[in-house]
Amino acid sequence: MPVRRAPNPRARSGVPPRVPPSRALFSALAVLAACTNSAAPPPPAAASTLPPPASASPLPAKALAPIPSAAPPAPAPSAPAFPIRAPTEWSSNEITPFGRVAEAKKNKMAEVKRLFAEAHVSFPPAQMFLRAFKKERVLELWAASRADEPLSRIAVYGVCFASGELGPKRVEGDMQVPEGLYKIKESLPSTPYYLALHVDYPNLSDRILGDKRRPGGEILIHGACASVGCLAMGDDRIAEIYVAASEYRWAGGQVPVHIFPTRDMAGLLASPAGEAHRAFWENLRPFLDDFERTKRIPKYRIDAKGRYEQVG
Repeated sequence: MPVRRAPNPRARSGVPPRVPPSRALFSALAVLAACTNSAAPPPPAAASTLPPPASASPLPAKALAPIPSAAPPAPAPSAPAFPIRAPTEWSSNEITPFGRVAEAKKNKMAEVKRLFAEAHVSFPPAQMFLRAFKKERVLELWAASRADEPLSRIAVYGVCFASGELGPKRVEGDMQVPEGLYKIKESLPSTPYYLALHVDYPNLSDRILGDKRRPGGEILIHGACASVGCLAMGDDRIAEIYVAASEYRWAGGQVPVHIFPTRDMAGLLASPAGEAHRAFWENLRPFLDDFERTKRIPKYRIDAKGRYEQVG
């Protein structure tokens, strides 16, 4: 349950929280090393002639990068239809952290507030939750007005690019997007990929089950449409996600991030592809099922074998 604290006056005025120079330098270097592990960052965008983000057009379907899977095609489990906010062609030319945050707020604050209002959820909310599905290439944003009520779906975003295949990340350089239960560690307005949210991979489970010396790290949800091991959402959509998550975090909240191989865990486990990571996926599945049933963020701990255990 997030702890509500008094808002940070610097955050409310659009000024990013102060970051010690040494920490900022470390974060920038680490991000460069992680999301560019085997691919250089995209070149700076030329002067944009596109309309502003609110009217940007969706990318063609071929621009969405598939995540390969050995699982045979299977119908997705039934779920209420919800519009997907697809990546767009708009890209930012802003290069300063302050400028990026100010640009995102100017372009997207009203849109974010509209999305929350349509879901009948206050903004900033009392709870916020991100949930990603690798095979379906979507990132969901959920929230609630009160700390004691079920969450409502605010938006579903299409992932512009993600490398690797179904299965957890276990070693640096494997190009995998992690799978597991995480949280947002910090907001980063100064990466090579525009705005970003830093996921706290590797967690204790990853350190136990993955490579002990080189598990990898610096996994982000970020802008642009290129990455290795991260979720690239495009500049237009990350601006919305960044504004929503950062406003909530600056008000004292913590954002859980659950990443699953697919929405259809039952189908995956019943297929031959389920053999490769059966024990791990069977461990993850109850957390997906529990949220689907209750619309409440499951509480958990990680045991000495790296397994997630539900609590409460």
